[in-house]
Amino acid sequence: MLALALAGIAWAASGPASTRVPDGAERAFDAVSADRLRHHVETLASDAFAGRGVGHEGNRRAEEYIAASLREGGVAPAGDTYFQPVGLDHPSLGGDARLRIIDRNGTAIADLTAGEEFCPLPESGNRDASARLVDAGYGITAPELQHDDYARVDARDAIVLVLEGAPDRLDYSRLPDAERAGFAGVERKRTDAERHGARGLLIVRSFVGDVHTIWPEHPSVRTATYRLASELETHPIAVAAISTRAAAPIRRALAARTVVTATLTPGIAVSRVTVDNVLGFIEGAATR
Repeated sequence: MLALALAGIAWAASGPASTRVPDGAERAFDAVSADRLRHHVETLASDAFAGRGVGHEGNRRAEEYIAASLREGGVAPAGDTYFQPVGLDHPSLGGDARLRIIDRNGTAIADLTAGEEFCPLPESGNRDASARLVDAGYGITAPELQHDDYARVDARDAIVLVLEGAPDRLDYSRLPDAERAGFAGVERKRTDAERHGARGLLIVRSFVGDVHTIWPEHPSVRTATYRLASELETHPIAVAAISTRAAAPIRRALAARTVVTATLTPGIAVSRVTVDNVLGFIEGAATR
């Protein structure tokens, strides 16, 4: 973070001589050098910082190091302190994750606990869902590609069953690069399901994998499952993966127009982690 900030300052300093920069920033320009930037990168990437994982001791050390570097460079804090706390939620899988599918007579079509056939995903909210189950193809609404899997599906207040990926016939080349990368990902499918009023999302995957791979007992410092504390409320629907084999009898029942009810219990426990953004303030010369 600090290295990138200093690199940005160095780039600005190399611009036209007529560029007006705040007086305070000129001190930072004088401090920038390739050796100094290398020192910051090597320090923050060293074993002493243990990967700087969110909520880990190495992350706290990195925060203190960056604040000390700003202080030594004469950069004032943005407020009373350099540290601005941010609340994050860390979801973890509990022991009660379950998916139960029944027909209109109450006969079980599937009854699964977390394992190789079914697993809640880290993108899930932590609310249980029980509702009719509907099949929504690949679960993608993309008007820019004239494609909508929900066009003939009433997904409101339902749990939606969708396939992973996207149809081969869709021409991604018309999409911006940033949209193309996550076009068929979990986040996109979840967002589309939410927009259509769904209460839950089941993604059929050819391979679900070991539950401990998706929910490691000892998460890596690189885990991406930390989220802003408000996100579980912003995205409340339950999301899980189900294997192709486990989904087969469910899809057959839906194809036969059998009324099917799904009960999805994510079993996700949420712990709060507070970390700090480190903010410095360089006052500019502009009057407005």
